[in-house]
Amino acid sequence: MLARDGISGASVRAVAAQADVSVGTVLYHFDGGLEELQRLALERVMETLYARRLKVVAGQGSVASKLAAMIQMGVPDVIDEDLASIYCALPQIREDALLAAAHRDLVERQVSLYRSLIEIGVEAGECTASSSVDDIARSIVALEDANDLYPLLGLECGGGHARRRRVRSYAELALGVSLPE
Repeated sequence: MLARDGISGASVRAVAAQADVSVGTVLYHFDGGLEELQRLALERVMETLYARRLKVVAGQGSVASKLAAMIQMGVPDVIDEDLASIYCALPQIREDALLAAAHRDLVERQVSLYRSLIEIGVEAGECTASSSVDDIARSIVALEDANDLYPLLGLECGGGHARRRRVRSYAELALGVSLPE
């Protein structure tokens, strides 16, 4: 149900109805109630986002094509329910130590994927790092997040392609590489 309806559709009653059990049964298994269900949903979303990116990094292709694919995933044309759920839950994430740790871990793993790709690219001579590899990787992740937040905040600036172009431009400049479309 969480995968289908997202976090905003999650409620203890909805979970109970979907499972064809009583609300009490759901609360017995999830004694944290809705907060625990939301935490599980956010953790699932974060893990899914990371797993998709890991698949790109582990796949075939040049560093430039992998960077382009990662940025495509990080700044999609449409912010889906899963990605929006993370951004909309940021206030809740800050208040919940477990969620905050899971979110920090997701960000660090994203940075790690970019860092690894950049290091491989530098070693292979496919790109150059104009500054610290870690700084570039962190900046790409931060730019992705900022450009994903724009439409959610009503600051749409030209659609997914334009938002992605801004991130790609930074990566190309910082890495001295041309990314394929």
